[in-house]
Amino acid sequence: EKAKKSLLAIAVGINQKENVDNIVKK
Repeated sequence: EKAKKSLLAIAVGINQKENVDNIVKK
């Protein structure tokens, strides 16, 4: 259960980083 939450948190963090990168590029 904790492992799933950790992976989910990592995935969310990666998505947020990509979104920020996209905004910065604009």
